[in-house]
Amino acid sequence: MLTIDEFNRGINFWNTKPRWPNDLHNAFYISLQNALHNNWEIENPFNEELIRIIINPLQTWVAIRPKPQNYIIDNYLKSIDILNKIWREDIAPVSKGDITTIEYRSVKRFIETVKNIKGVNSYVFPSKFSHFLIPKIFPVYDNTALAGIKNNYEEYYEMFRSEWYETDGDVKNQLITAIENKIKSTGGDVL
Repeated sequence: MLTIDEFNRGINFWNTKPRWPNDLHNAFYISLQNALHNNWEIENPFNEELIRIIINPLQTWVAIRPKPQNYIIDNYLKSIDILNKIWREDIAPVSKGDITTIEYRSVKRFIETVKNIKGVNSYVFPSKFSHFLIPKIFPVYDNTALAGIKNNYEEYYEMFRSEWYETDGDVKNQLITAIENKIKSTGGDVL
């Protein structure tokens, strides 16, 4: 069960990171969703344009190291057919939902395929890549913030889901209001 105290500790942790934006990346999400909007209008959204849009943010979010951008781009381009197939079969049908309505088994094939693009045994890259596409479904897995969670995205995903389910409705509303207020305090519009 989540609490306001946990939220405040999370915000305090966030505030210790001088390079992390005060608006919790809200402006970034808005610009990214605007840039990707046309991709979701076509049958095969995974194409060269998509990786060109998200490769720099992936690097900024420390998701591709120690691999160079060209390595990630080349492996991504080799994977676009399978990504499009899995997207159509697994993700598009649930893309209007969120993590509370979607079990991990529905997204597993996609996450594992994205993980293979980088070719390392870590879920930082696939979680951030997927989060950029649909933040309401894919929580970010970050080794810095998640000390104690053993490189297991399924465990993290299910923990995230169960924490939200177990949280009282009034507390959920308070948490939503608190995060909206945090974003608005920086002058941003909430995505």
